[in-house]
Amino acid sequence: MQDIKQNVRLAHAIASIPGTIKAVEGHDEVALRTRLKAIMVSNPQVHRALVVDDKGELWSEFPIAKDAYGKVFSDLSWFRYVKKEKRPYISGLYIRPQFPDEPVVAIAVRIQSKGHLLGVLVFEYRVAHLSKWLSNVRLSIRGHMYLLDQHGSLIVHPTISVGHILVKDYMGIDAIDKAHNGQLHTTEYIDFECY
Repeated sequence: MQDIKQNVRLAHAIASIPGTIKAVEGHDEVALRTRLKAIMVSNPQVHRALVVDDKGELWSEFPIAKDAYGKVFSDLSWFRYVKKEKRPYISGLYIRPQFPDEPVVAIAVRIQSKGHLLGVLVFEYRVAHLSKWLSNVRLSIRGHMYLLDQHGSLIVHPTISVGHILVKDYMGIDAIDKAHNGQLHTTEYIDFECY
């Protein structure tokens, strides 16, 4: 999960540098797309990077997704949270229709000048590599670690493929609900889906 934290810091750094702020203030799509492309080249876990304005309308992205320009994201949790709380946000897992085999989480940060919101920078972060990492972690003979998002959707599991559909089978399980509510504890859970 350190990798996700590093990407939050990277997104915040990119959103804060004067060149990014200047490109957003001037609505310089070419300059901004060049910056987004550099992020993608240097960080293969970021599947797509995009910028929306202060109203949530997408106006720059890399790579370009069909029919994305002009789409309004103001109703999405990452936009609402970043706008209101003025802090970075990591979304729950989602699957995009254009890329059903590439489930992602959004890492969203404010682009601002003198405290005024100019827009939001979003990294759509691939989670598939986390499953490979978790497959190396063993808890007893047949035990596994898995990761759920804040909505109870399965993000990564070493033996269950995530993609095409959101797996929400873990909500309503007492141990998971307790963890979701912030209670720290250790428990044993038998996941019959894996056997």
